[in-house]
Amino acid sequence: AVAQKRGDASVLGLQLRLLAAGYLQLGLAGENAGTGVRSPEPDDLPRVLLYLATSLKELGRFADAVPHLERAITLEPDELAHHNLLGYCYYRLGRHAEAVDCFRRAVEIDPTSGLDWASLGSNLRDLGRVDEAIAAYRRALDLDPTLGFAAENLERLQPSDLHESDS
Repeated sequence: AVAQKRGDASVLGLQLRLLAAGYLQLGLAGENAGTGVRSPEPDDLPRVLLYLATSLKELGRFADAVPHLERAITLEPDELAHHNLLGYCYYRLGRHAEAVDCFRRAVEIDPTSGLDWASLGSNLRDLGRVDEAIAAYRRALDLDPTLGFAAENLERLQPSDLHESDS
């Protein structure tokens, strides 16, 4: 049984490395459209960390993704993707106060990101900060009316206000 668990962990580790390598290749190829894929360079470390964290997220290993994202943020503090993914991982871990900090930073970086405003709203809601959640959901929907989950959550928090404003 122990040998089987080691084998499973080894296979999972290989899968993780392959998935991260795939994300890295896609990212590098996208940056170098028409010139082919290049080898990673030291300046690529934040993206490597992001792709590794994305791979861990895809495997449901949110806690394992966190330190990679925290390191990426120290290297690129103004990169929206790092804050967004870290906020999502914190959300999935039930660490809503930390997720709020990430999504607040995300909307500072890009105030037009409806998804980040909606994610901020969801975490504020889960902390019981309903008025702030409502404001965040409203901002999200102003920016992107197609965010169905934001509209549904806003409806649950303020059903009477929504119907009154529709008339």
